[in-house]
Amino acid sequence: MRRRARLTVDTPEVNLVPLLDMVSLLIQMLLVSAQFGAFAELDSQVAGPGALEDAEKLGFDVRIATDGFVASWTEGGARREQAMLCSADPCPDWSGAALSQLAQRLKRAHPSERQVVVTPDPGVPFEGIVTAMDAVRAVGQTPLFPDLVVSP
Repeated sequence: MRRRARLTVDTPEVNLVPLLDMVSLLIQMLLVSAQFGAFAELDSQVAGPGALEDAEKLGFDVRIATDGFVASWTEGGARREQAMLCSADPCPDWSGAALSQLAQRLKRAHPSERQVVVTPDPGVPFEGIVTAMDAVRAVGQTPLFPDLVVSP
């Protein structure tokens, strides 16, 4: 009688490399899709004792277009606007004289105001932005609206 040889069965090794690759890709995808939030607190005022004071604020805004300046402000409860345009579009020579005169007039009417919002349109050269900022910031050594806010 012949004896049968036993077959030896080797247990297969588990290859963990593909599993580790999947886990590392999953971690990268989770990091890319994670949302990192930033919280900010904005002070606001509900209608109360200070609401009348806010109604008297100037709200001086200067929009810089490729063809000149457009200033807007609140006066007498209504929004006013004045355009100071160049002779050509785009403006060949930026002059802030008219804008400076308007800023001086508004400063005389509202001496406590300090802020102006300057908003350049896309395509406006740097020279136009600097001219507007210089025109509303000060005349000589006399400050007009020294708190400039440049808005995108």
